[in-house]
Amino acid sequence: MLASEVMDQTAALLNDVSKNLYTYAVQLPYLQKANEDLEKKLAIFGAPQQRKDATILTLDAGEMAIDLPSDFLLPIRMFEKNRGDSTNNWIPMVERDWTKENAVQTIYLGQWAFRNNEIHVIGSTINKDILLEYWRNLAVIESSSSTEDFAAAKGYLASRSAELCARYIGMNDNLADKIAVREVGQAEDELMRVIVLNQQGVPQRRGRFTTIRKYITPR
Repeated sequence: MLASEVMDQTAALLNDVSKNLYTYAVQLPYLQKANEDLEKKLAIFGAPQQRKDATILTLDAGEMAIDLPSDFLLPIRMFEKNRGDSTNNWIPMVERDWTKENAVQTIYLGQWAFRNNEIHVIGSTINKDILLEYWRNLAVIESSSSTEDFAAAKGYLASRSAELCARYIGMNDNLADKIAVREVGQAEDELMRVIVLNQQGVPQRRGRFTTIRKYITPR
């Protein structure tokens, strides 16, 4: 799905099908904002499309800084094993609110903390491989020809963009409020229904990020 398809629907909601006022260029910043809102909602509701196992990350002995994937949004859980270990025996790491300052490094990383948009570890005395499971960002929308990678969200993106355009371009709070109630709310509800249907058959739904998580060996 191209961003232009969403923008065409946005213009229609604003009664400007020919896009005399709400051109692609004018709409773009508001579609980008709607896309940012969408990716947060997908993470909060546990949409499987946003859950990703990263390529194995490496951490040299003594290092405490992890280079995160370019599409990283929020961490879910982490596993470690010694570099060069050919088995699939990943050891779960424990999430903490903080990492112990000046902690003595051992052969295990053991724990991790996420703050200031960075993952912090105390380091290890040996080279490590890390498996990071995380919530990813949606594809960046840079122009009308950009690809939106979650087609089921077309209605939400179009209506949310229309609300923002009406409020901040048209300076029409009354119209914006009507779009929010009539279009955005319904589109969001439909989107969540799609996500729930997609999750049917999944034995356990993930809780919020602040809850204690159960760690299992990744498949």
